[in-house]
Amino acid sequence: MLTDDWEDEVLEDDFKASIELDKKKRFYVECFKGAEIHWFFVQGIQAYEAGLLLPAILSFLNGIEASIRVATLIINAEEIGLAVEALAFPNENDFKTKLASKKPNRLDVEIVKLRNSLCHGNVWAYINKSLGSGNQFFTPECISEVTELVVRVSENWARNYKEYRTNLNGSIEFKPH
Repeated sequence: MLTDDWEDEVLEDDFKASIELDKKKRFYVECFKGAEIHWFFVQGIQAYEAGLLLPAILSFLNGIEASIRVATLIINAEEIGLAVEALAFPNENDFKTKLASKKPNRLDVEIVKLRNSLCHGNVWAYINKSLGSGNQFFTPECISEVTELVVRVSENWARNYKEYRTNLNGSIEFKPH
């Protein structure tokens, strides 16, 4: 039989988790302001906290893309003062070189490659092959590490985006493409 103390502890833990999630959601709202951007991140963190890795990573990647499109394209983002290096993955030391590359020898930065793959349903790089040929499979858990990485990159991007907005006196015009 469960005791009232146990129930109180569970309720207190749930309450603390709810407050922490609210702080994370507010963080993204404060950094991006406009609903056309911040909802991707709010939904991303909600999905991530609920263990829904695929919706989480897709939401964060689309949020990053939306935030760049509102300001400019990633190639031009640095020119207007956005710290695009905040989107670099750890050990992506050639981020700026890739960003500066041009067709026909263009190289995508890792966040763009990931977005292009996952947002188009290409999960091949994340398929579990440990059971051998013919027994390969994909589950959302296969993207847990890269999802955690995208969450960290998103937090860093949000901080840098907020700084950019603050330097522009707190406003960015929404310019749909």
